[in-house]
Amino acid sequence: MAQPRYVFVDSPQGPAVINEQHWKLRYNKQLKKFRLHYLPKDYREEKILNDRYPEILEHLKKKLEPYL
Repeated sequence: MAQPRYVFVDSPQGPAVINEQHWKLRYNKQLKKFRLHYLPKDYREEKILNDRYPEILEHLKKKLEPYL
């Protein structure tokens, strides 16, 4: 079975990770907050889904922590 793949991105705002299911978690350095988005339905990243999908948030946080 293939391992899940992740894309890690760095920007002036802070690091982000995107998984194969198109969930994106960004860490905002200035605000010191995480923002979870589902890109197929929110490509502009306007809806923060942290409270609605806490299990996905925690999973992606663990992947992103080494880059904080």
